[in-house]
Amino acid sequence: AGNRPEKAEQPPVTFPGILTEKYVRYEQEDTYAKARRGLVLVTPKVIELSEGALVTVTEGPAKAVYNVQARHVLDPYKHEYEMDFSRDV
Repeated sequence: AGNRPEKAEQPPVTFPGILTEKYVRYEQEDTYAKARRGLVLVTPKVIELSEGALVTVTEGPAKAVYNVQARHVLDPYKHEYEMDFSRDV
């Protein structure tokens, strides 16, 4: 394998969080349409996610895999993460 890095599978981490809806947007392009839903995930301060991390919501009407777009970590008690989900329609 030489000195190429190997992908190491990490076990999933489960944590409590609250989802709030940021916006719903529908974009019509020339060759396709895309529906976008943005959510804000609020977590306890001990949960640290990086931008680009994938978060899987397993319960409720927002069940899907989301991508962390932005981090807001200045609050002393919680972190907020802007998450994005998009799909072709």
